[in-house]
Amino acid sequence: MRDAGIITVLLRDPVPALARQVHEPYPLDRLDVRNLPPDFDFGQAYVTLGTSLPDNGHADAWSMDGYARRTSRFVIELAEQATGVVLHRAGALVVAIDEFVAMLGDLADPECRPFAAWLDLGLSDRAGKRVYGTFGMSTFGLPDVVSPIRPNDSWSRSRRHEAVLVACHRMIRTNEALAIDARLDVPLRASVGGWPLEHAAKEATLGYRVAESDTILELVPDPEPNLAAGWPDEIQLNAYQALFEQGLRSIIPSDLVREDPSQDPPFSVEVRDRHDGLGYLIVTNGFGPGGLIELGAWVPAHAPALIQLVGLLARELRSTPVRWQPCDTLASPIEELGVAGFVLADGGAVDIAPNTPRVQLLLLVPLTPGDYAPARGGNARAYLEAHPAGPNTWTPFLMQLQGGTD
Repeated sequence: MRDAGIITVLLRDPVPALARQVHEPYPLDRLDVRNLPPDFDFGQAYVTLGTSLPDNGHADAWSMDGYARRTSRFVIELAEQATGVVLHRAGALVVAIDEFVAMLGDLADPECRPFAAWLDLGLSDRAGKRVYGTFGMSTFGLPDVVSPIRPNDSWSRSRRHEAVLVACHRMIRTNEALAIDARLDVPLRASVGGWPLEHAAKEATLGYRVAESDTILELVPDPEPNLAAGWPDEIQLNAYQALFEQGLRSIIPSDLVREDPSQDPPFSVEVRDRHDGLGYLIVTNGFGPGGLIELGAWVPAHAPALIQLVGLLARELRSTPVRWQPCDTLASPIEELGVAGFVLADGGAVDIAPNTPRVQLLLLVPLTPGDYAPARGGNARAYLEAHPAGPNTWTPFLMQLQGGTD
């Protein structure tokens, strides 16, 4: 695809004084549009960039004057006139302009190397194996990376997603391909972006060996250790979080769309998009080992204030010696929402690992002053039977929430 360039910017209309633009819609055949809405605007003009890349494979694409950084800056300059980009070396994947620009981060920071904005990641078949891997690393003069997965196994797909991105991240930072037979230790739930990775000494990791497969690097996973060893007091936090996420997905199929970490105590509040289309689950991840519970809210929409609220209430529950259970009530009035308190509903029991106790998910059901008093007086079970937990239980209170939802 070298003759086609590395990226095409789709323009709503021709941009005056912009050289090399084509004053017609971009040809739609052979484009990968799977992530676009049906009404996506492909524009009335386009400009293709990166048609004359340096032949030197050692050129650093992300140096302060590197072509990937320069091209990314130019795309940002065109963003107001653009609708999306075509990433030619990522299989002609089309990405909406807002999404692409958001992934570029701070290009004025030399430590920011937002390579993932330029890639596609997904499943493919190679030599009779199902693999998860990258498409597009050739943009930076580096090999793509794949790793085998177990079919229909979300755990292996999540772990290989982390592994291939960590491998690419290391190559981008060093501007060198990984050596064959090199070892790679990948932290569970590694969050890979444009900035250097921080790896805590106590984090659980999975090991991989780097092998060669044609022009692609393959990460061969080591046998997985017992990640639940030391349960519940000494399990590593990221191991618990990965295991809880896997167990939660089995009872509430959902995808992570946002994660807000906290350091005191260390845990995170996640927003998960439910596959059943019934709103979102805002849920803590990291409290379980201490009390065998996690706290959540089943909501029709999410907002930063709601995420903060779940985190604050989780700390409140954690600070008491009570072993919280379904039908318990929590006196935590929030006047601006019209909430007098909460009743805790049964959100399901989450399996962590064989031979370990389950973690109880408790769902916050908000109550008005008129409902809270009788619920607290012993009628919580009857209230939940009449008003089962669901996104609609939050709807009247969210109407009071200022600032809008995401």
